[in-house]
Amino acid sequence: MPSSLLSLEQSALLVIDMQEKLLPLMEHRDRILKQTRILLEAARILSVPVMVTEQYPQGLGATVHDLRDALPDRAIVLEKTAFGAVEAPGFTDALQACGRSQVIVCGIEAHICVTQTTLQLLELGKTVFLAHDAVSSRQKRNLKAALWRMTQAGAIPFTSEMALFEWTRTANCPPFKALQALIK
Repeated sequence: MPSSLLSLEQSALLVIDMQEKLLPLMEHRDRILKQTRILLEAARILSVPVMVTEQYPQGLGATVHDLRDALPDRAIVLEKTAFGAVEAPGFTDALQACGRSQVIVCGIEAHICVTQTTLQLLELGKTVFLAHDAVSSRQKRNLKAALWRMTQAGAIPFTSEMALFEWTRTANCPPFKALQALIK
């Protein structure tokens, strides 16, 4: 059975569709933007692989500026039209290339692209950590149903702050102070 504890060496971060025309419509948009940025900055500090998807960017815009600025240099940004990111051209190759068995998932919309992607990742045998504080939908009822469904399917409920502390495991970890500053 895979570990329920996040591993720095085995995890990757996936940010789903946090785009210019979608984000303003979401419940708790300020919170999910802040928590996603924390995850991205921590991933950059710790050299965790990052993948970002953009659903039909010609119509919905690019990833919001606040998050684009936080992307690590090696982040992979993939355009998609399928709701599940696994179906995006190049996604499975990029996921395989990073060689990670755990995926932290955050983004929008919870009941559409996040759910379909999470279920696909689980089918691929990945351990999915679902960052509840960095996931949203336009309507609270859709968000609630999506979080329940993904958890029932096997995704591990999680928060961004949990990621920081599980990635470092100890206050003696050299980058711990830099990560701690992200949540103060």
